[in-house]
Amino acid sequence: MVLRGHVESFAARKEKHQLTDAVDLGLRIVPVSNIVGSVNRWQDFDAKFRIRNRTTYQRYRRIKQAVERGEILPPVQLYKVKDKYYVVDGNHRVAVAKEVGQVYMDAFVTEFLPPGNTKKHLLWRERSLFQRQTGLHEIELTELGSYDKLLDQIRDFQAEESERLGIALTLQNAASSWI
Repeated sequence: MVLRGHVESFAARKEKHQLTDAVDLGLRIVPVSNIVGSVNRWQDFDAKFRIRNRTTYQRYRRIKQAVERGEILPPVQLYKVKDKYYVVDGNHRVAVAKEVGQVYMDAFVTEFLPPGNTKKHLLWRERSLFQRQTGLHEIELTELGSYDKLLDQIRDFQAEESERLGIALTLQNAASSWI
């Protein structure tokens, strides 16, 4: 079998988007299908995250056996760029997850953002902040300031629902009910 290409390089993505700022998002549940690259080991895996470097195959096999036994593995560490993720630590765990068809995995995530020097970058930053505040990831707006307006609507809904229910709803709980 011939393996073609390799996973994406975080360094190439960072340079392409001129990423300057990093935000620690903490522990998250991440779609495995959105993990597309690696920070330091991108040349060790093909484009489907299969091992190209056979010297580490034993490690991969041990991890796969642990998964097949139902063992819970520690979270991986990822960098996020828009909706794509790059492995800092846990490349073999990600490779196994992709092979066995795992849909989600736990990860400690750091998001990288571009400078706020263009409308496109400012909108990217606004969307990222909105996602962190509300937990809503499916909403994509195209005008600057739109996320702030939407956030105001969700906060109004939060206040109304908190009063109606007689409990203080968090912004994220209100946002999930608002949808």
